[in-house]
Amino acid sequence: MSLVEQKINFSIAFREQHVQRDVTRFSTGKRGQFDLTVFNLLRLFLARQSGKLCLVSHGCYGFSVLQSELGRIGKTLDKVDDREVWFVDSEEVFKKTEPEKPSDLKRICDEQLSEEMPDCPTTEEQNICLVKVVLKNLDKFLSNLKCEVVSAPEQEEVITESEPEASESDDESTFYGAHKTQVYLDLEATGLRQSKITELCMVAVTIDSLQASEIGSVPRIVDKLVLLVDPDKTIEDHASSITKLNNQIIEESFKPKFNAQTSEIIAAFLERQASPICLVAHNGMDFDFPLLKKHIRASNSNQAIFSEIRCSDSLLGMRKLRGRVRQSCKLEDVFRRSFPRTPSTNQHQAEDDVIKLMKIVRLNYLLGSWINNNYRKFSIF
Repeated sequence: MSLVEQKINFSIAFREQHVQRDVTRFSTGKRGQFDLTVFNLLRLFLARQSGKLCLVSHGCYGFSVLQSELGRIGKTLDKVDDREVWFVDSEEVFKKTEPEKPSDLKRICDEQLSEEMPDCPTTEEQNICLVKVVLKNLDKFLSNLKCEVVSAPEQEEVITESEPEASESDDESTFYGAHKTQVYLDLEATGLRQSKITELCMVAVTIDSLQASEIGSVPRIVDKLVLLVDPDKTIEDHASSITKLNNQIIEESFKPKFNAQTSEIIAAFLERQASPICLVAHNGMDFDFPLLKKHIRASNSNQAIFSEIRCSDSLLGMRKLRGRVRQSCKLEDVFRRSFPRTPSTNQHQAEDDVIKLMKIVRLNYLLGSWINNNYRKFSIF
């Protein structure tokens, strides 16, 4: 059984408590229900993992909701590519090994980790804490875990309240009016010449969610896709030093090469976003967009969604807007100038670079307007 650090975060969040502004943003984000598109994306994500497939959750609540949603659409996850999918309840492990202590995840995180778990954590924050706790207690976890196969849920009538449709203004925002969704993209690669992708991150956010978010923060309603890819090529020392990725790490993670399945995962991720969709990347025109298109083409993918996507390069926008002012437009330098009090960490890690770019665009009204009006079709690459 392998512990996987790459993740897919859907905006469909099942929580016992909700903050009112999160509910409002969920409504304006116009996210769909757990449907066949989400199911296929989940199945594809599991299929690209190696070895025994185990879904780990702290407590049975998340698993029960997943079973209920699968039953509603008439699907199961008992097998993926002829491999059984197992369920592991980490809470049961701690109940067994620490019977005298509360078994809630927050208590365990606060006690065992250097940082405390937020009082109202997002799904991703809970997952990150759970991964850290499991890694810290790996021997205890593996010797006491109880695996149960994911059986088909019983079909039952599920009554759900329909979500209110967000009203649309006749006056589109001049800031972001051309696009419904922006998908911030960053790729890490083997080097600068004849590069192969090693890591891919996409963070999708609707314009409504981005505008409603506080400056300097990440919108609550986002979709994330982070994939590690075997480049089948030696990673240059310079690239390895800045991305912290090398061939040994990737080989030990048993990740597949960029293939048709990878393209299908990306397509499924984009298809569930509200159109029109615009990819936004820093130095995207010279690097990210052509490199991604090259890999998709090599995988013999014929997904129609790729012909509909737009793309815009934030680096070109920053250079245009700075005029005659001589200042660096490197992402890290711009972030430090924009948020001088925010510690900058994990430079050249795909997800962190994407989040930095999103915060910069949210802060800079003129840059957002430039992206809105300066884009090309992804199909031209």
